[in-house]
Amino acid sequence: MNMSDREFGLFKEYLFRESGIDVSDDKRYLFTTRLSDLLLREGCATFDGFYKVLTSGSRGNLTRQVIESMTTHESGFFRDEHPYHIFTDVILPEVSKRRAAEAHFLPPRIRVLSAGCGFGQEPYSLAICVHRWLPTQSIFSLRDITILGCDISTNALERAKKGVFREMEVGKYLSAQDRQTYFRECKGQWRVREDIRAMAAFQQVNLTEPFDNLGKFDVIFCRNVLIYFSMDGRKKAIERLSRALEPRGYLFLGSAESLFNLSGDFTSRADGPTTYYTVNDNSGKGLKS
Repeated sequence: MNMSDREFGLFKEYLFRESGIDVSDDKRYLFTTRLSDLLLREGCATFDGFYKVLTSGSRGNLTRQVIESMTTHESGFFRDEHPYHIFTDVILPEVSKRRAAEAHFLPPRIRVLSAGCGFGQEPYSLAICVHRWLPTQSIFSLRDITILGCDISTNALERAKKGVFREMEVGKYLSAQDRQTYFRECKGQWRVREDIRAMAAFQQVNLTEPFDNLGKFDVIFCRNVLIYFSMDGRKKAIERLSRALEPRGYLFLGSAESLFNLSGDFTSRADGPTTYYTVNDNSGKGLKS
């Protein structure tokens, strides 16, 4: 079923307004391929008819279903690999030392956010990193470290909580040893070990809307998410991520993403192929390097 220029413009604007996702003109096919089943399910003969049903307000969960259909959840464990080495070898030691020095009366805590976590490969990868790191120090235990995965898709989050992945969803960066250590084979799929699953919690969040209720985090991974937003949407998301970081907190973006022309609240740090960011003490003076 074809989608006219007018229909494409309507759906493109609607999706952007409701989720912040900005579909480029060359990806019109995403609407036709991903919304066709919903269109038929609603008994609509055209995309124009489906749009009228969608915006009529008579189907309260239809907007959520459209967003679910248009959300991409392509990922894998330890995607791009090197950022997780930095997290384990550099970030965790730096944060733990700082947190231990600041904790005069209360036990030290470390909080990590995986923003746009999809089916959960990223937060579980971070949990495995923490599990590897813990034996190297004597101050922190599992109960002192929180990993929160958030996503706009409630369907994706339900899958993330189960921690069961098909072979193609595991990805190419997970070593055979880690697969045997941290997973259990289950009917041709791979289930994350129970104690690793218990390290991660999940919550529905739209990054283009305020999420101050989540509190502050020492580290935020928001990798390969901003590329789906418009320039204005990226700026708003980065502003909110900045507010969600503790002083001197760390932000990781995807390898094809950067903060150029987006924010002056961060200082960039490069380590091998990975660039990541720390919150400036004095924001608003331009991105430093």
